[in-house]
Amino acid sequence: CNSLTQVRLPDTVTRIGTDMFYNCDSLTEVTIPDGVTSIEYSAFGDCDNLTRVTIPSSVTEIDDAAFQWCSEDLTLNVQAGSAAETFAIENGIRFETTGSNYTVANGVITGYQGVGGRIVIPSTHIDGSSITAIGEGAFSGNKVISSITVSEGIQEIRAGAFANSTLYEIHLPDSLTDIADTAFDGPDSVAIVASAGSGAHSWAVARGYYDCSAFKSTLLPDDTLSITKYIGSDTDVSIPSSIGWAPVTSIGDEAFAYCRSVTSVTIPDGVTSIGDWAFRDCSSLTSVTIPGSVTSIGEGAFDGCSVLASVTIPNGVTSIGDWAFSDCSGLTSVTIPDSVTSIGELAFSDCSSLTSVTIPDGVTSIGADAFLRCSSLTSVTIPGSVTSIEVWAFEDCSSLTSVTISNGVTSIEYGAFSGCSSLTSVTIPDSVTSIGDWAFDDCSESLVIHGKAGSCAETYATENGIAFVAE
Repeated sequence: CNSLTQVRLPDTVTRIGTDMFYNCDSLTEVTIPDGVTSIEYSAFGDCDNLTRVTIPSSVTEIDDAAFQWCSEDLTLNVQAGSAAETFAIENGIRFETTGSNYTVANGVITGYQGVGGRIVIPSTHIDGSSITAIGEGAFSGNKVISSITVSEGIQEIRAGAFANSTLYEIHLPDSLTDIADTAFDGPDSVAIVASAGSGAHSWAVARGYYDCSAFKSTLLPDDTLSITKYIGSDTDVSIPSSIGWAPVTSIGDEAFAYCRSVTSVTIPDGVTSIGDWAFRDCSSLTSVTIPGSVTSIGEGAFDGCSVLASVTIPNGVTSIGDWAFSDCSGLTSVTIPDSVTSIGELAFSDCSSLTSVTIPDGVTSIGADAFLRCSSLTSVTIPGSVTSIEVWAFEDCSSLTSVTISNGVTSIEYGAFSGCSSLTSVTIPDSVTSIGDWAFDDCSESLVIHGKAGSCAETYATENGIAFVAE
């Protein structure tokens, strides 16, 4: 239903089922009628442009993944104290409340009684009157709000409005004309997001506040940040080590996906994880600096980075996820540290310029198709720490001429070296007790298998008409 732009649900609906509006890419706003009690798994999943959902207090159950992969700009309109408000807070989704969370006098917010999280300060009160200012000390000392979006229409932020709070970022509207110098006073810094050229932006820059408008982020339960989306225009990107007072510790799933103009990225020390598909299809990315603090590189993290020429994976990374560097056709060299214990499925598939790779001792598993169609790879040594060479692991590595398999490997699965048309020499230890069908299918007619007399390797060579040399 990717052409669906709006939906009107009848009052008789009591449940919004699993995947009901999944991948409705054109859907921007939904009002759920009073009477609905549950919103199930991925009911609005992958609705990329969904920015506003109104949820009534009748809803008592919302699956944690109900709005997975929706727009970063999604705002939930909820009732104060409702299950929907709790859901928004627990899942880091921005929300605005209708109810008594604010004390308002003469159009000025003078106090806040809500439960915190990522909130939207409205420009219209529950009684319909306009809100034009955030009063002196209105949020002073607040320790439960992490992020605020101030609605368009608010014109003034008064002295100490957010002083000594734990707020790490605030989004300010173009309508602001007056911000007190002491509005954000306190020991912790705050990051300000405002439109370039606006009065709020000029005010923030003049006072040295960090402008984080190029990055969207979410506060994690341990009070650190995950970068969730890059929305800037720079081609050389340095990810900040902190936004406001909160340190950046992870690059989220798809954070830079399809940023095709980005040419280089520097990841700061302190980041420990790079999420799934984080830099997918960054087709102009030539350089990436990964700090030693990173311990995991997620599934498809650099998939399709076709001009990335080299990468050094820092010591400390223990696993390279499935598809992590798949289709990096310009990658000529990669350094895999001793700390890595597993290389995922298709991890380096279609890296057609990769000429050499050293698989360190300590790697225990090489996934299926891990080096599929690495057509420039000429030689490889499999360490004895690997127990099994999985299916199609080196299929169609057409320049591969020699393979050394170390003692300790016990099985070579089917098709593992199929289509290695230049392969002329393979050394197989007697620790190998199983060799699958087609393991060396369509290899060079000059292929010679080296191994011990009476071994599984000799039996396989004899049964498949391949020359064998006992050593």
